[in-house]
Amino acid sequence: MPAVKPPALARDWAGLRAQTELRLRALNEEISHYPGPIARCDQHLAALIEHRSALVARLERIDALAGAVREIDALLAAEEVEAPQVPAVVR
Repeated sequence: MPAVKPPALARDWAGLRAQTELRLRALNEEISHYPGPIARCDQHLAALIEHRSALVARLERIDALAGAVREIDALLAAEEVEAPQVPAVVR
């Protein structure tokens, strides 16, 4: 039995990380150009900073799970062992 071509989980995982990094860079850019005089009392800035913290935490989780993703890809890529033929039970 030929092995089933596995989904490229590691590739998709890398894409998720890259997409998250792009979002984080865009958010950092927006925060860096935020007007200074109102920054201390602005709820929008606080929300941006909170969102940035969430993206950093997401990147940390992605990195922490990357090894497991590679192991899953390797497991899925391994050839499947054919099950022995078992005769049907006649009742």
